[in-house]
Amino acid sequence: MLSIARALLTNPTVLLMDEPTEGLAPILVEALTAVLAKLQTQSGLSIILVEQNSRVALTFSPLPQSFALVNMSARAIMRNAALSSGGS
Repeated sequence: MLSIARALLTNPTVLLMDEPTEGLAPILVEALTAVLAKLQTQSGLSIILVEQNSRVALTFSPLPQSFALVNMSARAIMRNAALSSGGS
């Protein structure tokens, strides 16, 4: 979190983060996500994010102006799609 704060001090237009929530408690993940999402919408900050936590990653991908790239097996994608749609 300190490195994110240091990067934000430079008033960037693009912020590149690799696994910023790794090792953080869930309450801190929520707080960090909320602050970064607010910065993104209020200041126009572009965020490039590498993150295993898909819920966090998708917070920064408001469609249609953004996109998310998912790297997982086809079987895992189908399983997740079935769970999301309520199918089996």
